[in-house]
Formats: sequence, C-alpha cells, structure tokens
Amino acid sequence: MSKRVTIIKSGIWYTISNYLIKGMDFLTIPIFTRLLSVNEYGAYNNFVSCLQVIFVIGSVCIDASLISARFDYKDKLVPYIKTVLICGNISTLLLGVVSFFCQKTITTLFSIDSYMMFLIFLYCLFRPSLDVFQQIERFNYHYKVSVAVSAISSVLSVIISFILIAYMPDKLYARILGAYGPLIVISFIFYCKYIFKKEKFKIAYAKYAMKICIPYIPHSLAVTILSSTDRIMINYFQSTKEVAYYSIAYTCGIAMSIFATSLNSAFAPWLGEKINSNSVKGVNNVCRKYIAIFLVPLFFVSIISPEILLVLGGQQYLAAKYVIPPVIISCYIQFIYSLFVDVEQFAKRTAGMAVISVIAAIINIGLNIWFLPGYGYMAAAYTTLISYICLMLMHYITICRIGYKDLYDIKFILLTLIVFGIFVFTMVIFYEMFLVRIFILIICIFIFLSVCIKYRNKIILLIKGDNHV
Repeated sequence: MSKRVTIIKSGIWYTISNYLIKGMDFLTIPIFTRLLSVNEYGAYNNFVSCLQVIFVIGSVCIDASLISARFDYKDKLVPYIKTVLICGNISTLLLGVVSFFCQKTITTLFSIDSYMMFLIFLYCLFRPSLDVFQQIERFNYHYKVSVAVSAISSVLSVIISFILIAYMPDKLYARILGAYGPLIVISFIFYCKYIFKKEKFKIAYAKYAMKICIPYIPHSLAVTILSSTDRIMINYFQSTKEVAYYSIAYTCGIAMSIFATSLNSAFAPWLGEKINSNSVKGVNNVCRKYIAIFLVPLFFVSIISPEILLVLGGQQYLAAKYVIPPVIISCYIQFIYSLFVDVEQFAKRTAGMAVISVIAAIINIGLNIWFLPGYGYMAAAYTTLISYICLMLMHYITICRIGYKDLYDIKFILLTLIVFGIFVFTMVIFYEMFLVRIFILIICIFIFLSVCIKYRNKIILLIKGDNHV
C-alpha cells in the first residue's frame, strides 16, 4: 500500500472512529442538560474553560515539539519524550505554587474553588503523557490503539458521571469528577510508561523542546482564550445561566472542531513529510478536496441548527440559536488557519505564531470587555468571529513571508468562505420557516448523494486502500 493511501485511509478511519467516540459525549449532552440545572451546567462549562487555559501553561505545550522532534530525534524519541514530560511537570508544580499564594484572586476571577484547582493540577501533571502517546501513534498512522484508548476513557467518563450524579448531593462536583477522574487515571498509566524508562533526563533535549514550546505557549494560550475565555468572561460580566446558553450553542461548533481535528491528524503529518522532502507539488489540489470534505457537514449543521439545539438542551436553551451562525463560520475559519499553522509549526516559526495569537486574543478580550456588559452572551460569538478572521489573515501573511505563498489556493479559500458565510446567515432568515429549511436540506442531500454515487467506485477503492485511487 502506498504512503499516500495509507495516510488517507488512516485519516478516514480515524475520523469515523473519533466521531463514534465523541458521539457518545454529544448523545449524552441532552441527558446532562436535564440532570443538571442551567446554572450547574453553566458552572461546569466555566470549570472546563478554566482547565483548558491553565493546562496550556502547566503542560508547556510539550506535544508541539514532537512535529519536528520526530525527524530530528528519530532514533532517540523515547528519552526525548521522558525529558519533555519532566519539563512539563516542573512547569505545573511551579504554577501550582504560584496559584497557592493567589488562591483568593483565582476564586474571585474564575469562580473555581481549591478542590477544583487541585483536580486541574492533577490533570496538568499527567494528561500530557496521554497526548504524547496519541500524537506518536498518529504520526505512525496507527489509529487503532489511539482510538481504543480514547473510547475507553470516553465510556468511563460517561458511566462514572452518571453514577456520581445519582449518588452525590453536589451534582456539579459529580459531573466534574466523573468527566476528568477517568482521564487522570488513564493518563497516569501512560505517564508511568514513559517516566520509568531507564533513559536519563537530557538537558539538550530540554533546550530543544523549550525553544519550540515556550514561544508556542502564548500562541496556544491565545487560541485557548479565543475558544474558552468567552465563557469565563460571560460568567464574570453576566451569569452562569448565560454561560450555559452560550455553551450549548457552542456545542455545534465543537462537533465540527472534532471533525477538523480528526482530518488534521492525518493531513498534518502528510504535509510535514511533503515539506521535509521538498515535494510540495500536488498539495494545493489535495487541499481543495480537503476543504470540500470539511464544508459538507458545516452546510448541513447550518440548516438544522435550531433542531440540533432543541435536542441538545430542550426548549429552555432554544433562545441561543442565534449564537450558532457566527460559531459555525468561526469553525471554518479555525479549520483554514490550522492549514497555515501546520506550515509554521514545521518551519519552527512558533515565536511568530505566538505574536499573532496574542494579538488576536487581545482583540477578542478587548471586544468582549466593550460589548459583553451591554449585549450579553450573543456578543461573544461575534467578537470571537472577528478575532478568528484577524488570526487567519495574520497566519496567511506569515506563511507568505517564509516562502509558502503558493502552497494553498487562497482565492479558492476566500471564495468558499464568502459563499459559506452568505449561506449561513441566509439560513437565519428561515429559522422560523421549518418547511423551507427542510426543502433546502433535501436539495443539499440530493446533491451530496449524487456526487457520492458518481464517484462511488473511487470512494470504495479509497476506503479499501487501493493504490490506484
């Protein structure tokens, strides 16, 4: 089987498997939104946002260095991994000391107590080991083990959450422990797998990793701020109830982000190999197909988003349907700029990435401070959209400056963005016209099936891994 087909096949099956696993999380959202009160659901999402922000700093983004380290330390990857995990632990412990002395400030700003902070730091200590393991598996296109580990952790998180919510008086803590307890335990197992290797800590490996990872922290933190801090700021300026409304609407975007991440797990290693071997011819053509694949579910979601919201949260969350359009467009923009980021990471331009991301994060925070008090949670979706547009443009300018201007078809990208944006906001006009949207949905499904039937033989051969696809 050719390398190209192996990569595509790995990407297809990883995407399908990842969706089956994550599908459990989405299928249980309607249950959790009914088991928890609106305020409890909002407080849980506020905790998740805080965890995501702190994790970026605590983990030092050590997995970001693996993209280039797998080439530079091809035969020494195991001792390299042990070294970077220790670096992450040191960072987490230092952050823990600082947090201990700033506990009151943290509680006031983020609405999380000391028990929640302790759980967050356990997560920061051990979760990077699981991320590293899955990253290595994906680089080698071994999706089966990675998917199996994700499936086990996902199933355990759901089951334990249900049990704890049923028996614990505090349902918020029950949901948090159920969701993250199993992840911490499984991550600890992989932590032991790497940390107890005979290889010693190498200063040279640490220096190599930190040169890439430390500049990457502001980038990753800024990106996390763009995706998570909206909920923290909504909680601060408004209430946990509005956090719940925003979070349930954002769930539609998370579904698309999972799809993007799954596709990128196959595309990024392939792109890295193409750039490394100076054989970028054909990347443009593959990228257009790659974008088209991602756009298909986005169109469907934009048509039936009110119904998705109704299923996920019920009638009490339906007011949040007007948040979904900018969220969906933001997902597409995230997907596009991730193409640019893949190039920057391989080129080790993480310092430039950091500057760009910080600028976008500052724009987002500034717009939130300006608009959230007066316009509420709906404003956050539009401020984030504006910030993502700025982020995408700055990343594109960066790859042009480092010699990759012609790697992607920017005219095609901008055209699809404009067409898709017009379509999404047109659907808002028909939100109260159910039959019209169903008619549009049927047309889209007909077009999609027609294309699938026309190219069915190529699709079948692709899934089977035929070399002649």
